[in-house]
Amino acid sequence: MGVFFLNFLRALKGPTKNLVLRTTLFLVYLLFGAAVFQTIESGAEHKEIHHFDKVQQDMKQKYNISDEEMNHLFEEISKAIDDGYFDVGYDRWSFAGSLFFTGTVVTTIGYGKMAPSTVWGRIFCIFYAIFGIPITGLMLKSIGERITETLASFWKFVDTKICKREHPRRIYLKTVACIFIMVAGMILLLAGIGKSYEGWTFFEGVYFAFITLSTIGFGDYVPQHPSKHEKDHPGYVIAFTILTFVYFTFGLAMVSSALLAISRLFEDEPPWGFISLVGGDDGEDDEEEKLLSEKRKAQEKAKLADGSGP
Repeated sequence: MGVFFLNFLRALKGPTKNLVLRTTLFLVYLLFGAAVFQTIESGAEHKEIHHFDKVQQDMKQKYNISDEEMNHLFEEISKAIDDGYFDVGYDRWSFAGSLFFTGTVVTTIGYGKMAPSTVWGRIFCIFYAIFGIPITGLMLKSIGERITETLASFWKFVDTKICKREHPRRIYLKTVACIFIMVAGMILLLAGIGKSYEGWTFFEGVYFAFITLSTIGFGDYVPQHPSKHEKDHPGYVIAFTILTFVYFTFGLAMVSSALLAISRLFEDEPPWGFISLVGGDDGEDDEEEKLLSEKRKAQEKAKLADGSGP
């Protein structure tokens, strides 16, 4: 089967080959992830189901609650959890809370712990996201480009002025390394803040930072500060929200800068083991087709010359 697939790939031309190869890699990666997550998480899920079934039965017996009443109670609790009712100690739809929500919309983080519940709110959210996401993407792209260009210029200066090299070497490789160090620093800083103020473990803080800056935004960990006894201080709430939003925006800009630097690294110094995935073999295929075409023309000319001879 593998040999057949390789022969099939060899028979395809450049763009089609890239499409098939990348789609196959995507599907294989999905299946691999599904198998790993099923192996790791399914056992824990079964334990949780057993635990909650036991809690439900104990409550029925202790308080003499009917199945219908118990199901209704669990539905209401589940709805409150999904709406994030237990997760924050301040008014979620105050101006500060709404500002935090709009930030999660336009950055596509979308934690899921806070969402509009009215029809008009959902309609506005659709149109707000349609225009807000491209605007945010353009801003992050501009900031990312400026960060990448600044770091690249810095390394060119170091190579030419300090190291006295005539031609700067591996500028974008150094740029990528710097950006990854900065992103790692931001993740560790956010993990430390989460450990100090949110009561998370350090690993949970790292997990939250990565899920946020990659815009996955599961919503299983969301900043809950200011705490309940601080909810009467609107200035603190607004300051916390603004600082959180600024931090996330800068972090996403750093991720955008990293992606840009990596793409430029592949353009300047393409790693040959990766070139078939990024489309670098198109030129080779075109060149090969050109050589074959020239060879056929030469053969046809030779045949014509032989046929017209004495």
